[in-house]
Amino acid sequence: MNKKFFIWFTALTLGLTSAASIGVGVSEAKTSADFTDLKDLDAATKAKFDALITAGVFNGVSETSFGLKEEMNRAQFAKVAALIFGLNVDSDLKTSSFSDVKSDDPANGYALPYIEAIKAAGITDGVGMGNFDPTGNVTKEQLAAFLLKGLGRDALAQSTPGVSDSTVSDWAKGYVQLALELKLLQNSSNGTFGGRTDASRELLVTGSFESAKTFEATQPLEVSGADFTTGNKLELKLTVGIDASSVDLSKIKINGVPLDPKLDSYELSEDKKTIIIKLHQGFKLDTSKTPIIVVNGLKTLFGNEVKNEESKSIPVKVTEPPVTPPVVTSTPSPSTSTPLTPTPSTPTPEPDVTLTIDVVNGSITQTAASYPVTGSVTGTVYYSVLPSGLATPSLDNIKLGVNAVVYGSVELDGTKGNLELSGLAAGTSYVLYAYELANNKTSKITSVPFQTLAEQQIGPTITFNALGTSRSSDMIEVSVNPDGSDTLYYVFTEHNPSASPSVAQVKSGQDATGGPALQYGTVNTALEEPINNISGNLLSSKSYSIYIVGSKGTLDSQVAGFTFYRTDSIIDAFTSIDSPIVNPDLITFITNYSGSNYQFYYLTTDQFEGINPPTADYVIHQGDFGTYDSDNGMVSLYGSFTSSTGLYAVIVVYDPTLDDYIRSNVVTYIPVAE
Repeated sequence: MNKKFFIWFTALTLGLTSAASIGVGVSEAKTSADFTDLKDLDAATKAKFDALITAGVFNGVSETSFGLKEEMNRAQFAKVAALIFGLNVDSDLKTSSFSDVKSDDPANGYALPYIEAIKAAGITDGVGMGNFDPTGNVTKEQLAAFLLKGLGRDALAQSTPGVSDSTVSDWAKGYVQLALELKLLQNSSNGTFGGRTDASRELLVTGSFESAKTFEATQPLEVSGADFTTGNKLELKLTVGIDASSVDLSKIKINGVPLDPKLDSYELSEDKKTIIIKLHQGFKLDTSKTPIIVVNGLKTLFGNEVKNEESKSIPVKVTEPPVTPPVVTSTPSPSTSTPLTPTPSTPTPEPDVTLTIDVVNGSITQTAASYPVTGSVTGTVYYSVLPSGLATPSLDNIKLGVNAVVYGSVELDGTKGNLELSGLAAGTSYVLYAYELANNKTSKITSVPFQTLAEQQIGPTITFNALGTSRSSDMIEVSVNPDGSDTLYYVFTEHNPSASPSVAQVKSGQDATGGPALQYGTVNTALEEPINNISGNLLSSKSYSIYIVGSKGTLDSQVAGFTFYRTDSIIDAFTSIDSPIVNPDLITFITNYSGSNYQFYYLTTDQFEGINPPTADYVIHQGDFGTYDSDNGMVSLYGSFTSSTGLYAVIVVYDPTLDDYIRSNVVTYIPVAE
């Protein structure tokens, strides 16, 4: 049974880093293997980093460090967003529309053209008062909004029913819900989003990868042209960079005949946008008509399929047709009786053998892993999985499984295969080593470090109780369920609508700026210690917030926040709701409030079954968000409803005179039983 802990506040007296973080001034690295702080990532995550590094979106904060856990500032995000969304960037721009963005700023001046690009694209208008705040951090919920705006989903996000998550600000709930649905971002391990926490570079990479993949899918992804060139080569031009592991020569057909991976070979251009195929000697091409080329199976660096429309042929040029070597014959010389020795024909060289492990489409569980592999020719793949930290094995040791946890071999089907790795330990780092043997040749050893998922550890979740969480004229009372926490950490601050403290700041007694909170403390839940009262005066003209973190051993909860709105100015014009039109998944109605651009919060009687209505602050904190249409004055609520569904509603409005948000009291609608 959950214990409830109460906190009383009575009479309270109130009196990412530099430009190098995204690679400015740092030598570019080609893969995640160049960075020591990326070595322990699982293979699938590492593949996302590699895709963005290869695409030129990211590199490190130094030659050996990516800066994985560093926080991301707004200037850094501007550059990343401009690149992944393909925005027009004027690199010659020296003057910004924001007063706090200067081209001669040694830390963030590089970002000026990118900042202007994302402003022009409607991704952000800054933080107000003509400022952009380039050094400010980006929270997770702000990142969700920015990514969706970059994808052109702003209107859809605003009309999406928001998440029911107290860690997400009300304005961001629709953005977060849609970002989760599109899998751009994910909840934390405790099931909450943690919207007000600062986003790290790691989160920026994973969110950017999914956003880039989604955005890329809206662009033409196809083979744009083909050219037979000097040296028995065929060059295939693409509109996008491709994943080398997706190339299967047997799926490339010329005049209906597939290429032969045993005889033909290929390489990719540096930008991954050209496949250069070396055709085998003796390859014949009918030049009396334009060749027809069909390419299947290609995927981009972000995992999207590259495919031409069936009705649209690939444009083909024949700059120099493949050369068929002449047949060498010998005839007796009329001037001699000595027979001539026939000139031997040059044997067809076997193509080089290469092996690619597809980490993007690999999967990892607590005790198993699986990776697709692609060879350049048909052959056998030998593999071995060793604990991390051991020396790279030789070809023979891979085949024999020396020191291996798992080893074996797979015969490729054409050029494709799959490595199934089982019997692994949870939460353990391994390295997969593999090579291909074909035509008495071996590929180089390919390695993939990965880590199995740990045994699931779930931190505590802090929730606020409706009964016992309220504000009166001279007291604030808070009741929470600690969910097995050993210790509760809390800070009490003036409400800051644009930022909230991190877990570390709450545990250190700090507000979101890093300064000391108005009041802070701890509760030992095992001893059921009360939190001491705080002396002073609550100001009715101020809104306050409390932030709580629960700790259970080494695990911390997300920051749980609750805001108590000012009480000196209440919207008293909102008093009733007209009888709603109820559908199974939608309620629409008109309120008696004549203002516009208000935020509508609600709880249904199914969500809150208390005898007395919840407080207005609790409805705002815990409730869902309605969609207001200023054109017809209608409010729409999305969900599951019946004719007996009642509502507890509160509206919030920005008051320009007070330069603050104010709320109404709770308006209750209970349907009359027929």
